[in-house]
This record gives sequence, C-alpha cells and structure tokens, in this order.
Amino acid sequence: MASQDWIDKDFYSILGVSKDASAADVKKAYRKLARQYHPDQNPGDAEAEQRFKDITEANSVLSDPEERKQYDAIRAMGSGARFTAGGPGGAGGSANFEDLFGDIFGGGGGGRRRRTTYSTGGAGGPGGPGGFEDLFAQFGGQTGYGAPGGYGGYQAPPARGEDIRTETTIPFRSSVHGTTVKLRRGNGQETTVRIPRGVRDGQKLKLAGKGHSGAGGAGDLYVTVHVTPHPFFRRVEGTDDVEVTVPITFPEAALGATIEVPVLDGGTVRVKVPAGTSSGRRFRVKGRGFGTAKGTGNLIVTVEVHVPAELDEQAQAAVRAFAEATADEDPRARLAEKARPLFVISVAAEIAEMHPQTLRQYDRLGLVRPSRAPGRARRYSQRDIEKLQQIQVLSQQGVSLEGIRRILQLENQVAALRSRVAELSRELEDARDRAEESSRIFAAGVGGDVVRMARGARPRARKISQAVVLYRPPRQQER
Repeated sequence: MASQDWIDKDFYSILGVSKDASAADVKKAYRKLARQYHPDQNPGDAEAEQRFKDITEANSVLSDPEERKQYDAIRAMGSGARFTAGGPGGAGGSANFEDLFGDIFGGGGGGRRRRTTYSTGGAGGPGGPGGFEDLFAQFGGQTGYGAPGGYGGYQAPPARGEDIRTETTIPFRSSVHGTTVKLRRGNGQETTVRIPRGVRDGQKLKLAGKGHSGAGGAGDLYVTVHVTPHPFFRRVEGTDDVEVTVPITFPEAALGATIEVPVLDGGTVRVKVPAGTSSGRRFRVKGRGFGTAKGTGNLIVTVEVHVPAELDEQAQAAVRAFAEATADEDPRARLAEKARPLFVISVAAEIAEMHPQTLRQYDRLGLVRPSRAPGRARRYSQRDIEKLQQIQVLSQQGVSLEGIRRILQLENQVAALRSRVAELSRELEDARDRAEESSRIFAAGVGGDVVRMARGARPRARKISQAVVLYRPPRQQER
C-alpha cells in the first residue's frame, strides 16, 4: 500500500467506525460494506469497484494490530500536513517530507537539505528503485494494489468451513416435551443437539459453528428432525394444534353427554357434547395442544358416532321403536337437490344465452338467488338457469324488469298456494278416515271372528247370534 494513502485517507471513516473501534467492530463493518460494494453485486459499476478497493485497503490495515498502530502514529504526526517532493519550504510554504520524518528515518532534517524525489512506482517505474513504498517498507505494510492474493490487489477474506447437514428421528412424546440427541461424525466426534419442545416433523435446527472447521471459522450444523407418528394424536399441519378422533354412543350423540378426552400430558379433559350432535362434528379445547416457546396450541376433538356391529333382541326392538317414532324425518330429503350440478356465473350465462353482466343485474334485482360457495362466489343451479331463461323470454317479449319481477312474485305465490292446497287435502283425508272409524262398532261372533258394522245398522241374528260388543270408538267431538 502506498504510504501516502496512510496520510491522505481516513480508513476509519471509510469503514464507518470510530478510532477506538474494536477489532470485532472493524470486521463487522468491513463485511457489511464488502457485501454491498462487491464487484459481483455491482457489475460494470466503476464507482462501486473503487469503493470496494478502498474498503479492502482500510480493512487490511485496521484488522492488523501492528499496521493499525503504525497507521495511527503516522496519522497523528502528519495530521493537517501536506507533503511535497520540492526543496526547502516548497511552494506555498508546505512542510518538506524529510523535515517531518527525518528523525524517524535518520535524514538530515533541519540543517543540510537534499532535493529528493519520491515516487509511488515500484522497480522499473518512474521513480526507479527505492520509491515511496520502499521508504515505508520498514513499517511492514503492503506496497499498494500490486500485492498478491486478491481482486485488483486486495486479499479475499479467509473461507469458512463447510456446513454439515444431517437428519434424526425422535419419538412423538419427545417432540411434545423436548429431548437431546447425540450425533456422531465420521471421525468419531460426538455433538449433542437439544431438540426444543413442540418441534414439528421436518423442522430444521441450526447449530452455529458446529460444522467443519476452516480458516475463516467453523461452518454450521443443520439437523432435520423427523417425528414418529402417534396412533391417537395427530398434529394439524402448519400449526401447534393437536387433533384426536373420539367415538361416542348414539344415546350420547342424541341426548348429549360430557366425555373424557386424553391430552398430550397424559391426563384428560372434559368435553361437553350437546344433544343432537352428528358424526364428524369438531370441538376445540383451548391451550391443550403443543407447547412451544411462542405459545401453546389447541386440542381439536372430532366425534364419531359408534354403531354396534351386533344387537340383541331388546336393542333391536328399541331401535325399531325409535325408527317408528322418527319415521317422518328424512335426512336425505334435500340430497337430490344438493346433487344437482352448480355452475359458475360464466357457464350459467352461456347456458342461459345471456351476457354475464346481464345475469349480475338480475341477481342484484333479486330476480334470481344463487347459492354462495366458500369465498362468496356465486353458484347457479339448474332451476336458476331455467328461471333465467324464462326472464330472457319475457324480456324479449317487451316486458319490463318491474313487470318480470311481478310475474315471478305471482308465480311464487301460486306455487305456495298449490302446496298449501295439497297439504289441506291430506289433512282432509286424515279427518275423513278418523270420522269413518268413529262411526263403526266392533263385535265378536261365536266363532271368535271380529266383524265391523256401521253405526245404526241392524245385524242379522243368524250371522252374529250371541255377539258381544268389544269396542266402540268415541265420536270425533269426544276425542
């Protein structure tokens, strides 16, 4: 390095550190700036390349304790002075370089003066042998950018050791509470790795400085952790929640119950199952999942109604009685409707032969009411498309949108009236059946046969002689 640079350049300012900065601070500042201005990061940028050279020069001096000491001394003695190669005093009264450093290098100093020329060139340069760099050679410094071992004269930082990547498998319980494992290298050296509680399957752990050694420091150790699956507990992917499936009986599902559910710590937690619970329903118990340094997950309980494979006669009779009591309920009543295809707005518009914007307008006016998928996207059924086609026909016939709205309202009212009439007809038939039953009597003949006769009729004696009346239903008003 040219010694003149030691006087002209402020290496502390170049690295952005104070003069009392520690070696670690200098190293940290150098690495940060080197990454920022490295030629590979700034291809074709001459300014960034020069800046990188200056940063490397500053680091090469300040990172070496001896050179840093010599640099500080020279800067302290030469602060504020500018040196020339002229005679006594020089032009403008600048101090002569020999005057300042005569005592250091044994020069004549104040009395006898010699005209001396200094050059920054090496051997063969304009200054010939014994140039400016040779003058500072006794300080042990480099002689400029010609120093070997770097980009344009700078030395690359020493390389770190290689990283090590390995895998390990731990039991499920160890992932809950945490554990330690020992990894053995090929040379027989063992490394102890602490597995934190709540570690996830496939999670990677980094151990800084536990890799292969190198001149620039040791590399890192990366451990991928695999967790053995559990037969009961399952971790919800991407979360700290744990999921379990718990069987319940039909009476518990129908009438409600409070059940005991195992948890990760070996205990149990009480979960209330409300009446009318269907198989597959999920319940959340807060704070009963995996515990990590960031918090604790939840327990997700999924219930399944257990159906016995075999039933005794008493149980079968009870099930039949329940089936008769709930005969009016049909859980598959709307299954066919759900099975019908649903269409997105673009497909529905194409089938109905209209523009999607027209369909949206009909939707905003309430002429059609499509279902909504997750995310609030519209889904049109075949019935919706038939209604759209009807609206399109009415519109082509010159009916206004308000008129179309009124026509659809009337059609809905007619459909509701027809449904009500059908319901009243069924109720009338039931009333007639009850009235007919109340107008009859039942009698038993001598042969044990049962006959039914209308009220007021006179039976023939030869057919029901010695008959005994067993039951006569009450009149409808008596019920």
